[in-house]
Amino acid sequence: MKVSVESRRLAAALQNSLADKTSPLPIFEHVLLEADGDHLTVTSCDGARELVATIEAEVHTPGSTTAHSRKLKAAATMDGGITLARESNAVPDLKVSQGRRRFSVMALSPRDYPTGPKFDDDKPPTRVPVSAMELAEAISRVQYAAGKGDVRQYLNGVCVRSADVVATDGHRMSVFTMSAASKKDILIPRDSLKLLLTALREDDAVVMMDDSCLEVQHAAGRFRTQMIDGRYPDYKQLLRVQEGVPEVRVLPGTLLQSLGRVSAFVGQHRMARIEYQDGSLAIYADKTDDTFDLVPAELTGGEWPDFGINVDYLSELAHAIGKPFRWVCPGPVTGQFFFSDDQRVVDVIQPARL
Repeated sequence: MKVSVESRRLAAALQNSLADKTSPLPIFEHVLLEADGDHLTVTSCDGARELVATIEAEVHTPGSTTAHSRKLKAAATMDGGITLARESNAVPDLKVSQGRRRFSVMALSPRDYPTGPKFDDDKPPTRVPVSAMELAEAISRVQYAAGKGDVRQYLNGVCVRSADVVATDGHRMSVFTMSAASKKDILIPRDSLKLLLTALREDDAVVMMDDSCLEVQHAAGRFRTQMIDGRYPDYKQLLRVQEGVPEVRVLPGTLLQSLGRVSAFVGQHRMARIEYQDGSLAIYADKTDDTFDLVPAELTGGEWPDFGINVDYLSELAHAIGKPFRWVCPGPVTGQFFFSDDQRVVDVIQPARL
C-alpha cells in the first residue's frame, strides 16, 4: 500500500480514535488503513464500538495495513502532505515520510484486525425516523444525569423511548421530548455518547439500528456502537406535578456562584439544606446555621419546606439548563422539578431527608 494524504485530514480522522488506549491485545492499539480509488479509510475499534472516517487521498498502490494509532497520530502532526507506504504485510513497519522526514510506525497484518459490532445478517437495520441534529441536541442536554458505573447497567447511558430522550442515575433525571418518535427503545452506553454526538452533527447524518446495534452514517464515515441490553425503567410516573405547589424562579449564574461557595464547606455526603428566607433561597452547608449563602428568588404558590439536596447534582443541572428556570417543590421528600422556557425539557432531582 502506498498513499499520499494531507496530514491535517489524517490527523482529523485519527482525532477520536478508539485505539488510543493501552490494551493487552496489541491489535486494539492499531487503526486499520484501507486505500482504494481516491480515498483512504481509517477504522478504529474497541470491540463494542467502531469508528470509520474516509478522507481524500492520492492512492499510488491500493491496499490495506494496520498502524499503531498513537504513533501514527504523532507523525501526522506535520504540516502539508505526507506519504504512507508499506511494501507488504511481511514488512513490520508502515513508513511515514515528508521530504527528508521519516517515521517508522509499527504495523500488523490487516487480516488480524478485529471487526466491530455488527448488524444481524438475517434482519436488516431500520432507519430511526428522527432528526440527527435534534437527537444530538437532546442527548447533549440530558446526558449529565446518566448513571456512572451503576450495577444497573441500563442506567449507565441515555434512553430514547418514543419521542423522549431520557437519562437518570436513580437520584436525578432529565427528559427531552423530540418532535419525532423512535419506534423502538434505544439504550446508548455512556461511553459512546461523545462519539455519537460528533457523528450526529456531521453532514447528511442518518441513524440506523437493529436489536443490538446503533449506527450513524454520514458524509465523512460512520460510527457504530453496541446498545445496552436491558429494559429501561418507567420514568413517566415520576413526571406528574401537582398544581398549587410552591415554586421559585432562579437565575442559573447566581445559583452557581452560591453553590460554588457553599460546596467548599459541605461534607463528603455533598448534601446542603435548602430553606426559603425573605425573598431568597438559603443554602446551608451543614445541619448548623453557621455557614450558608443566599440566592435571590421570588416565591409563589405556597410555603416552601426545608429539605436536603446534593450540591453537585444541583450545580450540574444549573449548567445544563443555562437559562432562568422555575424550581417547583411538591414536598420535602418528593422529586424537585425544574423547568426553563424550553418546554421540551424537564429535570428532576430527588431530595434527601434532613
